[in-house]
Amino acid sequence: MSVTYDGTLERAKCPEEAGVDTFVLRDFFDELKKCGYRFKNIMILRKGKVVAECTRYPFVAEMPHTMFSFSKAITAIAIGFAIHEGLLRLDTTIEELFSDSYSEKQMEKNKGITVRHLLNMTAGKSVSLFDNKENGKWLDNYIKSHRYAKPGEKFKYISENTYVLGRMLAKVSGLTISEYLKPRLFEPLKIDIPFWEKDELGFDAGGWGIFMNIEDMAKLGQCFLQKGVWNGVQVIPEGWIDAMTTPYTRGLYGLDAKNLGFGYNTWCGREDGYYRLEGLYSQFIFCYPREEACVVINCSDIKHKTLFDLVDKYFPKAFKDDLPVVSEDITEDFKESLNNFSFNVLPVAPRNFATEKGLNDKIFKMLPLKPATMLPLSSTYMLSSKPGYLNNIKFRFSDDYAEMFWEEKNAGKNVICINFDGKRRISNVHFGDMHTHVLAYGAWREDGKLEIQFYTMEIPEVRTWIVEFNKKKIKIKNSLSPNLYETLDNKYRFEGMKTNIILDTVAKISNLAGNMIFVGTTLRGKLKK
Repeated sequence: MSVTYDGTLERAKCPEEAGVDTFVLRDFFDELKKCGYRFKNIMILRKGKVVAECTRYPFVAEMPHTMFSFSKAITAIAIGFAIHEGLLRLDTTIEELFSDSYSEKQMEKNKGITVRHLLNMTAGKSVSLFDNKENGKWLDNYIKSHRYAKPGEKFKYISENTYVLGRMLAKVSGLTISEYLKPRLFEPLKIDIPFWEKDELGFDAGGWGIFMNIEDMAKLGQCFLQKGVWNGVQVIPEGWIDAMTTPYTRGLYGLDAKNLGFGYNTWCGREDGYYRLEGLYSQFIFCYPREEACVVINCSDIKHKTLFDLVDKYFPKAFKDDLPVVSEDITEDFKESLNNFSFNVLPVAPRNFATEKGLNDKIFKMLPLKPATMLPLSSTYMLSSKPGYLNNIKFRFSDDYAEMFWEEKNAGKNVICINFDGKRRISNVHFGDMHTHVLAYGAWREDGKLEIQFYTMEIPEVRTWIVEFNKKKIKIKNSLSPNLYETLDNKYRFEGMKTNIILDTVAKISNLAGNMIFVGTTLRGKLKK
């Protein structure tokens, strides 16, 4: 089925209009609320129409979100165009394009690696997750990295495989992935891509770092369901969606109870034709081609298995043809229930005006700490220009809110509005070339400490500060949710590994060390003269 759009997806008057059971949807959202899964936006489509959408307070549906490995599917689409246009072949090798830049010995570690191997994660290369992304030598690091298997022999989920695909595309087209896709995909679907993380040379990360909002994700899902057709035009080359969603590797443990295989940067292979586009912290499009439906989600939760089980419980059974239309009261009650999802935002509390007056416009020089940054962990470990060394904190209080000024490496000077009155004033913050929006809530506790919640709108984690002012000193207890243990535990499963007590212990130890190394759990400073 091909549906015509003017840039905005059509909304169904009620779910039954598109063949979706309101009562099943209601049960799905009720259970989602009970289990506490930290989604931000959800959009459910069938037959080209949005049947349910929910944005959790304090987030905004129009705001883009970092997609993590969901980005890999976008890069795979670009490769499909390049193959269709004769710029690349599935059997084009790394050697063909880059042997003029590296020695024969270095190329030996990459011999026989093709576009196909990079797309289906069987390149046989082992690249550390913690390779330094600040040195601008991402391609060098990959070319020189260890080779653990012959191409095509073993599956190993390596984000840098997809980065190399982007470099191959740039080599033959002279364009970055986003530049190449703009007239081919983004403009036809009227998708706005405000940012894609880049290396220091200006190449898109490819395997991570694209930002999209929920509706643009849904458009992409609908285009996949329509085999690449959009507004009656074959936008994505014919046959490429089928190629991307064919499992080339099976028997992976992964996170999915259905034990899926892996295609070209997609998880696929179930008998009912289901496949998904997937990114860390639960950025998903679950596609059900037989039902002409998809479930689109972006989240700040790392427990993917919980979400998979819940989605499997209610979909595709929610999709049914010839359903009787429910009453307007039931439809309105359901829509109203979707408006009642909220994160645990700090409640409005009495102000401490005496303390505020003494702190107003005072600058605190912080002890130098490399991981001390306002940018959450999920967006720093792969960033080419890493922030850090947070310093020169200053508060300026007014009747309804405060402004917090600070400086840090690769971010310069920034200011965040801290809302004391419960309103939603959002601050524009920059970290190098990455611009984000931060919504902060503050409340004075009974023990005299200031609690602050920082919601970085485009990024998963919520940061919490407990700030203690003691004469001329400042002490900040700094925490992130989700934490590093949850991230590592999920990472093993995400990459197709079967967890055990050893890996679990490693994750717990890493969490303790990582909080000190990567988060900076305690920040200290003193009043600047």
